[in-house]
Amino acid sequence: MSKNSIYDIHISEIILRLADASASALSTARLEITSTIGLDTVPSGYNDPGVLFTSTAVNIPSGYTVVPNSHVITYPVTSADTGSNDVLTGSATAVILAATGNTFTVSSTMDITDGATVTTIIGELVITATDPIYYGVKNYLATPNTAGLGEISSESVDFNLISTAVGRLYLVLPTTLNPIVSITDNLGNIWPVSDFESSLVSGLQYYILNYDTQFTGTNIKKLTINYS
Repeated sequence: MSKNSIYDIHISEIILRLADASASALSTARLEITSTIGLDTVPSGYNDPGVLFTSTAVNIPSGYTVVPNSHVITYPVTSADTGSNDVLTGSATAVILAATGNTFTVSSTMDITDGATVTTIIGELVITATDPIYYGVKNYLATPNTAGLGEISSESVDFNLISTAVGRLYLVLPTTLNPIVSITDNLGNIWPVSDFESSLVSGLQYYILNYDTQFTGTNIKKLTINYS
């Protein structure tokens, strides 16, 4: 084999390795979509007229730039938003999920180029409505209800209380969830399930604190539900 042939083989190997490295780097490039909701599940009946969605490019290889006006966020109903940067925040969008199982899907695409080829990367965020968990502090009722209580998704375990009147802490769960063993907060307090009156009313599992309490002050109290 001639020296030139060996040289050509080595050059070909280098080119192939560079091509493989470039393809590997591109394989992890993607768009991540976040929202001001902060979660990908919400309680059924959710209605927020002003949700903001942000699409962010991740793992873009060195040497690649965004093709102008190629970053697009697409919504189920409203018009798409378009930009030329690697981060794009869209306009306020209404998210309405009336029933458990309803979804709201937001997708994004963006073209990147190294000057020779154009590659399209994508992202998607699906927000799903679940059965709600109700929470809050209000007066004790012999036949309890969910009136006046806040809501979180049944896939969430945390909720916040800032300041409340004197009353009983209520937690109301769908029966599909495991029993509660305790409630804890960010200050180290713990309320064992033995501190709660438990009852099944209208297909919902109620946990009502056995004594009056009050959450006061301006600091947010983050409470966590601990299941069996």
